[in-house]
Amino acid sequence: MVEKKVTCIDVLKPNGELGTAEITFADAEWADQSVTIVCLWDVSDRSIN
Repeated sequence: MVEKKVTCIDVLKPNGELGTAEITFADAEWADQSVTIVCLWDVSDRSIN
């Protein structure tokens, strides 16, 4: 089973604007080794500032 942790962070977009990204961390097994998978997702359009 994969346990994941999710939070939001502020990011600077290439155009200089401030945006919001959802960052997800998940511990997993890969090639018989423990690894952490990190995924960033732009959620700026969903964010209420």
